[in-house]
Amino acid sequence: MVYSKEEQRAWSRALRYLSTRPRSEAEMEKYLLANHSGEVVAKTIDLLKLEDLVNDVSFAELWVRSRMENRPRSAALIRKELAMKGIGSSISDEFTAELDDLENAYILVSEKLSKSTFASYGELYAKAKRYLLGKGFAYSVISSTTQRYWSEIRD
Repeated sequence: MVYSKEEQRAWSRALRYLSTRPRSEAEMEKYLLANHSGEVVAKTIDLLKLEDLVNDVSFAELWVRSRMENRPRSAALIRKELAMKGIGSSISDEFTAELDDLENAYILVSEKLSKSTFASYGELYAKAKRYLLGKGFAYSVISSTTQRYWSEIRD
């Protein structure tokens, strides 16, 4: 198959963009549209998908795994991040359905606050709330997690 100069440039740009981390189809499209026509971008993305270099399902799976291993957060926040990357809710729901916010929040609090001492439950709750809200956890999860942690450190 013969490719035009613009198609070759788009392909090269796409490969450079993928060299730092996997990308969603929407991220790639936005990136390429800044310098190439819609027709060239569509052809390039089709070729990337054919070569399995852009795959939203694989991207979502990798994103969730990476978040949970390196920068844990709530399932809702991960779904929001995936939506911002152009991943549809059906795909993001599939990969976040198994996440246990209660257990993940507890692990985060245990790791973060293990070396701290607290004079009261209120002091612990305030610190845990600030930390877990930043990770996207709901107030109900924060409350349950803090109560569980407080009872364990008091025993």
